[in-house]
Amino acid sequence: MRKMHHLTMVSLLITTCILNESLPLFIDAVTNPVVAIVLSVVLTLVFGEIIPNAICTGPRKLEIV
Repeated sequence: MRKMHHLTMVSLLITTCILNESLPLFIDAVTNPVVAIVLSVVLTLVFGEIIPNAICTGPRKLEIV
């Protein structure tokens, strides 16, 4: 993974984009569209932005070597 770090980063970004775009479609199959949009935005915000930033930044950050 460390030798091909650009490929790893691109793979993670593409996977994240695919998951972020497909999440409302899957939730929409279970609930109504408004709930699907709100729930997908909240889940993406919490699990894609807030938690990773809390773990990977600050004085007690997770160090990836």
